[in-house]
Amino acid sequence: MTAESLYTISAEYSNDTINTLLSSMRDEASAYTQHFTHSEDYFLRLPQPFSVPRFLIHHSNDKKNPDRQYIKALESVLQQLKEIVPHLFAGLSWYFDAIDIFHPGFYRSFEYQGHPYLYLFRFDLGFKPHYHTMTIRGDNDLTHGYESEYLFCEGLYIPLQERRPGTFSENQYVIKNLISETWIGETGRGYRVKGIWMDDDLSKFFSRLFLLPEKRLSPYFPFVCKYRTICEQDLISHPQYHQTKVKLLHEAIRLIEPEIPVIQHTLRKASFTEDMAIFQAMKKKVDSALYARLDNVIVKSYLNSQGLREYIISSAK
Repeated sequence: MTAESLYTISAEYSNDTINTLLSSMRDEASAYTQHFTHSEDYFLRLPQPFSVPRFLIHHSNDKKNPDRQYIKALESVLQQLKEIVPHLFAGLSWYFDAIDIFHPGFYRSFEYQGHPYLYLFRFDLGFKPHYHTMTIRGDNDLTHGYESEYLFCEGLYIPLQERRPGTFSENQYVIKNLISETWIGETGRGYRVKGIWMDDDLSKFFSRLFLLPEKRLSPYFPFVCKYRTICEQDLISHPQYHQTKVKLLHEAIRLIEPEIPVIQHTLRKASFTEDMAIFQAMKKKVDSALYARLDNVIVKSYLNSQGLREYIISSAK
């Protein structure tokens, strides 16, 4: 999928070999644990390592079809993950994104109460020195080959304005844009100028609405501001739960959408706090039953073998 605009995801290229492999992956139980790094990147720790071959670094954004070498390398990674965590890809299709070739994406579209949604799963092929063991050194043309038991990934549920199904060259998923410009301004001078965006504050606002006051899940935010909309950040689940998981996002959007202009206006003036009047007013409207959806999620910090802080996610049930 490549973005025709910031808000439309278009599937311009896929591959029969890859999708046939995906269709053979079953929704089977897999043993893994879920974590965040000290820099708040989400990853799965798998029960056994997988290897990633070297990938070509250079690719023209104008070239919509990947090289055969890319397909072969990606297939080799997926063949291994099929044996370790097949449910991650069960029911999903692959697309090639010429803009971001090192985060291959997999998707499934579906409806909930007549509203279209997209589940988008991506994993990171990039080499991370603290988590990956190099097996073949890269160069100016090829990435490092490596082995690891850590899979860095992201799963998102995204609300759609509409779906336009057809052949792969025609598949379009128009994102429902609930949020206007998130740019606030700049701070600093000269080379130290930094942009100020409200995306993180919006994510905190949306997430805290559906958590009990004493509940703390940072760095996990159930709802995040991406693609100028409200997305639900999935703690990787089995495909059979997609309809159930998106129910919370559907309810969240129904509550939040009418108040978006006021929320954005408030966050342009100050960083998020739970004392904000608009937050307190909306908190009173949240059905107490919705808190239960996230109340069983537990996030605990620990130090890894390198002395770096990490977080592990578990369930109370």
